[in-house]
Parts: sequence; structure tokens; C-alpha cells
Amino acid sequence: MPVFWQRMQVKCPMLECPESSLRCKTGDKMKQLSGLKGLVPAVLCWLALACLLAGAASSALAAKTYSDNGDGTVTDPTTGLQWMRCSMGQTWDGTTCTGTASTYTWDQAVALTNAVPFAGQSDWRLPNIRELQTILDRSVYSPSIDPAAFPNTPASYFWSASAYAYSSYYAWSVFFSNSNAYDYSKYNTFQVRLVRAGQSFGLLDIAR
Repeated sequence: MPVFWQRMQVKCPMLECPESSLRCKTGDKMKQLSGLKGLVPAVLCWLALACLLAGAASSALAAKTYSDNGDGTVTDPTTGLQWMRCSMGQTWDGTTCTGTASTYTWDQAVALTNAVPFAGQSDWRLPNIRELQTILDRSVYSPSIDPAAFPNTPASYFWSASAYAYSSYYAWSVFFSNSNAYDYSKYNTFQVRLVRAGQSFGLLDIAR
């Protein structure tokens, strides 16, 4: 069974944390948990704070705005990465992506690096797993990607350039139906989106 990362669906109640009690409100239901002192209320309050921060991060991700380069590519201002708007095999017609996305084994996908001239550039490459995850939009589903920036994206698996550390026969992919990352045999055939350039952000360095 493939190992995978799965995003947890968490719904956070509204929490108020007085000194000796914890009041939890969910919709119209109110529960009073009295007599909780010390560590338990503190932990719950910290969990509530973490939940709020996670929600803010998700909202920020969903609200990302790409710069349209007018040549079938967009640039992510938060990473500096320039992305092809269409999956490999599709064609940019000036408005949208047409045709059917091609599929590749992992070795075939990696071989596309520096081999596909597009938009006046020839240094296109397969993104690593962290780079590929930066274009996920978790506010939408199937596909989990901004449809304005990346129209007609298949809600399917896309290869990353990141090999799976515990087996040389596996590599990481992202499933753009549910936004999860999975490791799969390199012999599987998945879709590909190429990227280029980008700033040197440590968070996107797969070696970290």
C-alpha cells in the first residue's frame, strides 16, 4: 500500500478560555466544561489558536494571485516560480488549455528537463514535490488548483521530480483531485506540469 500524506479536515469550534473553565461553542450548541484547571485548558486553548492559524494559512493559500505573463505561463509572486499554464500535451490557445494532457512514466517526465522550449525559454523542468504543492488550491476540489491560472487541469496525478527516500523504485506525486501527495512506482504514467526559475527559498528545497 502506498505511503501518503493526507491533509486533515479539521473544523474548529469557537473557544473562550477563562481561568477555571473552558467554554466551547459550536453552532447553536453550548457546552460548559467546569473545573478544568492547569494543563488541560491551556493545551486546549493552544490547540484553538493553532486551528485559527491553520485556517488563516488556508485562506491565504486560496487567495493567491498569479501574474499572467501573456505567453501561456504564470508567475507565482510568493515563490518566483514560472509555471506553464497547461499540462504537457495540452496547447495554450491564448485563452485556455485545449487538448488532452499526456501521461509519462517518472523517467520520461524527468527527461523533459531542459528539453521543452516554450515561451522563449528552454530551461523548463519537473518541479520537486514542495514546489508542486505550492500551486495547490485547497479551497476547491477536483481539481484542487486555481482554474483561472491553470485552466482545464486534469483532476489526476502529477509527477514531481522528488524520488521516494525509502525505495529507488518510487517517486512522489500530487493528486490534484484531493490535494494529497502520494509515493508511487516510477513505472506509473501520470501527468506533468513544468516549471522554471524561481527564487532560492529554503522551504522549497527538498533536501531540507
